[in-house]
Amino acid sequence: MPMFQDKIIKLFNRIFRRNNFPMIANISKQNYDTLSKSREMREKYKLDSRLRVPSLEDKVRLVTNYYSKRLQDFDRKSIDNALDFLQKRRQNHGKDNDDIKLDSKAKEIFELMKEYAQSIKRIFVDNNIDITHITSIAPDKLEGGVLRKSIDKANNYETERVDGVFASSTPVDGNNSYVACNSSGMIRLGKSAYIYGSDNIEVTQNSEGKKHAILKQPNYIYHINPTGFNPVCNLTIDSGSNKPIFEFSQEWISDSEIDISDPSQVRGIEQVRDVTNLLEHYTILCDTQSQEIGMRARQFKTRKDALKFIEMKIKDGSVRNINQETGINDRDLSF
Repeated sequence: MPMFQDKIIKLFNRIFRRNNFPMIANISKQNYDTLSKSREMREKYKLDSRLRVPSLEDKVRLVTNYYSKRLQDFDRKSIDNALDFLQKRRQNHGKDNDDIKLDSKAKEIFELMKEYAQSIKRIFVDNNIDITHITSIAPDKLEGGVLRKSIDKANNYETERVDGVFASSTPVDGNNSYVACNSSGMIRLGKSAYIYGSDNIEVTQNSEGKKHAILKQPNYIYHINPTGFNPVCNLTIDSGSNKPIFEFSQEWISDSEIDISDPSQVRGIEQVRDVTNLLEHYTILCDTQSQEIGMRARQFKTRKDALKFIEMKIKDGSVRNINQETGINDRDLSF
């Protein structure tokens, strides 16, 4: 066993709790210093030795690397069997009516992935970290005062369809495009452009002449206790090493409705109107007539043709470029 792996296993053995989950959530500063001061481990796990305590990202990264390393115990045949199973699910948009058969070892891989997901969950639960559900429905408009389940909805990886309440652990800040998304949806076009499915953003100007992007109909962020949710994880091949790894999508799903009046379930609710900060990170477009222009753009075979289509729609008024209207981070479109 390689030296760095042996050291990691010894560290984890000190902080295991139950069910043999590596308890990264409870790494002490001393143990973290042991990790971060080792050059080999610092480079392997991308740790910052100057940090006083491990960040949430460090903890998730350590758990991900630990469980991905355990995939080396499986032969390529079983890995490919599991990958083929997931690929078939994606082709069927998460439906399970045409699944391929899994061998016993491939089934063990999926059990390991469940264990990985529960280790991630424990990081959030033990560190009292909220996850969020964003919707345009105000608290007083929620039927029965609950966040109801979406029916037959696919997860982010399109590997499963479920009836559930969806949430995210992506930080709710100026870099989270979902804060401006409503029931009309959102499509990502390339790395830094999003088109929203409706015309829900208006541009205003304050007394100092500064322009802002404001939601016409506000969104509401429900801060939720992750205890009743499970993280959505996936098995894939690392593009650099060509080895199998696990990954975490930041998506969470609960199979139960969420009572917003129960403080053990919902810890806070905030309204969002001003989404100007998004413009600093992304090009933001709006489909003014809700014509599914984003979906149509993604059907083009080349990015060049998709870009021409969007530019044509901007000229005829079917699409608004909010960056252009505000003068914030206004740049040439690129997908």
